[in-house]
Amino acid sequence: MTIFDYSDYKTFLNEKLLHFPNKGHGQLSKIARALNIHTSLVSQIIHGEKHFTFEQACDLCSFFGFTELESDYLVALVLKERAGTPKAQLKCNRDLDLIKKRAQTLTGRLKKDAILSDADSALFFSHWHYAAVKIAVSLPNYNKPELLAENLKIPLSQVNKILEFLVRTQLLFYEKEEYKQGPSRLHIGAESPFVSRHHLNWRMKSVEKMGNFREDDFCFTMPTNLSIKDAKKIRQLLVDTVDQCVTTVDNSKPEQMYCLNIDWFKITDKDI
Repeated sequence: MTIFDYSDYKTFLNEKLLHFPNKGHGQLSKIARALNIHTSLVSQIIHGEKHFTFEQACDLCSFFGFTELESDYLVALVLKERAGTPKAQLKCNRDLDLIKKRAQTLTGRLKKDAILSDADSALFFSHWHYAAVKIAVSLPNYNKPELLAENLKIPLSQVNKILEFLVRTQLLFYEKEEYKQGPSRLHIGAESPFVSRHHLNWRMKSVEKMGNFREDDFCFTMPTNLSIKDAKKIRQLLVDTVDQCVTTVDNSKPEQMYCLNIDWFKITDKDI
């Protein structure tokens, strides 16, 4: 779920809380502590006619670890509900439309199903273990910490820490003694400070596999010279191929884990 799909912040919050472990039981008291207000007031706001103040809305964004754009949108939703005149409401609606357009622009060609705070992103992209555990829980016979540790060759204590993190950030959910996928994809754009670490993590994993490639693996390296026109053509071919790969993965039954690394870059900095 993404906040940009909602025009009412209370509907969003009620549905978001249901995605927490135990369907959000105990979360209202945690929100109350974060906002320094009584739990009953939080309940009256989320389920009743009262509204958060501007300051409380900002603190609520911090509680959920929202990005700057998500925070702007939630605060605008709250201000719209608190607006006392039609002109004020119209201004808030314009702000909401602008923020939503910015969000759609930043999303680009790949849908960004999940967004982490900077602090959580730094941890998630610190090692390939986090993404591997998130993906692997969907595979048959991988859904227990012990099985994840054994099959991914990660210490069990580390697996447990990763699972706790993934549930806290709602990248995974824990229901009926089983881990279930949250958002299917966590895409980071080229502007992200974590994108370099993300690429490096999986290229290091590829280097580990280099001496033990199997028949169904594929590796290709091609330093070459070509025209600038054709270099741009190849880049577009790769972008189109990635789109096809993403579509295929989205419609595929999880049976095995693979990693796709593609690099296409100019070796020399000088333009001819």
